[in-house]
Amino acid sequence: MLGLQMKKNIDLSIVIPCYQGEQFIQRCLDSVLKIKQIEYEVIIINDGSTDGSSEMLEQYSMLNENMRIIHQLNQGVSNALNNGIQNAEGTYIFVLAIDDWCIPSTVLNTVILAKEHETDILGFKLAYFDESFNQTGIKSNHTSELDTVYRGEVLLQGSYTPSSICPFIFSRDLFVSNGIWFVEGITQNDVEISIRLMLKAQRVMFVQDIGYCYYRHSNSITTSKSYLRRKQYIKDSVKLIQEITKTLNSYSMSDTTNRSVNISKNSVVWNLILRLIVENEVYLIDKKEILNSLTKLGVYPVTGPLATRFQRISSLFMNQKWLLLMLLKCLTIIRPYKLQN
Repeated sequence: MLGLQMKKNIDLSIVIPCYQGEQFIQRCLDSVLKIKQIEYEVIIINDGSTDGSSEMLEQYSMLNENMRIIHQLNQGVSNALNNGIQNAEGTYIFVLAIDDWCIPSTVLNTVILAKEHETDILGFKLAYFDESFNQTGIKSNHTSELDTVYRGEVLLQGSYTPSSICPFIFSRDLFVSNGIWFVEGITQNDVEISIRLMLKAQRVMFVQDIGYCYYRHSNSITTSKSYLRRKQYIKDSVKLIQEITKTLNSYSMSDTTNRSVNISKNSVVWNLILRLIVENEVYLIDKKEILNSLTKLGVYPVTGPLATRFQRISSLFMNQKWLLLMLLKCLTIIRPYKLQN
């Protein structure tokens, strides 16, 4: 009919959760707005920000017709991501944190490749940057052949280590058709949801290029000196282990895959125990509570396979609860707590 425009087919939905992101918004959004040659939308979920984020986001939205802002009460990053993906219209999904930025050319090329090879998941490399914007490292969480299509379960059996979901382009249908959503109420979901996505993905491919820039700063959940944030992060690790255990019990997988997923779960447990030892911003009583929770879940002492020889050797000590508690008590005396609220 005259006067009606045909709706564009959107290739990519870039989903960006934002909470108190005022100081990061410009760098993040300027990077995605440099993407050319494909139809894409930018969906920012403003998760109850009380700084100047709302006003800045609305200004960007007014100047860019492919940008949508969803305002919601603060419900956490998992809820914000689920909200963004459920409102997305693109064939593919790219998740970007508000304090990070992307390499536009890599995002463009991966979408083109994803369409060409009909992939469910297409991965690229992630680069780390410090607070002075110096590149400090590059992460690649797989050892598989590049530019080769695999089933996700095959990758889980050895060549892929579940971790961050950031350096990936996902088919939106992979989430929607399989009912895969982020577990709400916890701050770290990446390992757990990566496992579920890989178990369902039939076509996965990795490329050589760096596409995601991860900004390490003092106010992130992993580096914050806030007692409450550090405690929450550690407690969420227990919930993460619970969710991986649920996946092991509810998903159909081969014995080889089951062993690999158990390695991921046990590695999370091992890393959590190590963090209890080195963490100087959480009280001893909280550490005891975490150990008791792991014991009740049946994941401590750590039994079954671990990823590295060092983990296997050190677990001989870590699995002695009385010895571990004695060490934690000694460290409490030697290293007085330096806590912030």
